[in-house]
Amino acid sequence: MLVGNSINDEPGFLEIADYISECATIKELVVDNNNISNSYQQFIDMLEENTSLEYVNMGERWFKKFADKIIQDERCKLFMREHMLKHKYGVRYNLQLICKKGNLNDVKSLIETLDDYNVNNTDDDGKTGLYYAAYHQHDNIVQYLLSKGGQQNDVDNGKSRKKKEEEIMELKNKYKKEFPKGTPIVCACEKGRFEDVKLLITGRKNVNGSNGNNNNMTLKEYVNQVGKESDGNSGWTPLMIAAKNEHVQIVQYLIEQGKADANIANSDGGNALHYAAWKNKKNTELIDFLLTHMSLNSINKKSGYGETPLDLAYIYNNSPIQQKIIDLIRSKGGKRS
Repeated sequence: MLVGNSINDEPGFLEIADYISECATIKELVVDNNNISNSYQQFIDMLEENTSLEYVNMGERWFKKFADKIIQDERCKLFMREHMLKHKYGVRYNLQLICKKGNLNDVKSLIETLDDYNVNNTDDDGKTGLYYAAYHQHDNIVQYLLSKGGQQNDVDNGKSRKKKEEEIMELKNKYKKEFPKGTPIVCACEKGRFEDVKLLITGRKNVNGSNGNNNNMTLKEYVNQVGKESDGNSGWTPLMIAAKNEHVQIVQYLIEQGKADANIANSDGGNALHYAAWKNKKNTELIDFLLTHMSLNSINKKSGYGETPLDLAYIYNNSPIQQKIIDLIRSKGGKRS
């Protein structure tokens, strides 16, 4: 509850007056040929009856005229708080939005106006206002919400998310310097840097398509994007380049945790199995894993050169495990063109 004996003692009230007086789009409430009414009750009635932004404009003159009475009138202060918050944040304002912006007085206005307001209410993403306050590093709001029943776990999660995004941004900048011609996630998969891949994928999983990586990409779009390897050659998805370089752990992670699609082909018509059948030389583990996540049509897909993955194993894979690769692909229905 607000306290004080004069208008200057009320936290945020001068801010309210100044802000509302500047809202030129709101119709000004006037009576008697533009003279301010001498009736405080009329002022209150107008506030109570016209709660939408289109019809109420308290105005600095009204505010100053009735300042002493407003201080003593909790109902009037409630109206003013509501209008102030609508002006600032829109008619659908909530605690999460205010916490993102970082205004402690507005947070207090919302919570202390509604006695039954639950500071642990969540938005559509399952996040509380306290989470966003911690994420945006508004420490004064964090301490206030904790004092009102907020959960420390939300603070920890918000700070952790912020730290993770900073780590991702640092990693992306590192890759831009090291591989200026390449796409970070593709280069990480190419070089077999599993921890870097996990950081980039984890960042994408936790932000629902924003921050951490390419903005507005979903996780599935991110891991299936066609990008450039370290030397600038394009046409590689993260899965394709990892399969080509026989990084089994990364291939498994991309599919199981990253929603990578092994059936996707690039502009040359090649999919991850094409490159694995051609380049893998250590063992058949990666190819076996790919085959369990591909349709028969993809297993027998012809590249732009008319070659299936089995063709590539026959023609180009001269490793000691060539025959094992051929037998494995055939056992899954693979054919030559």
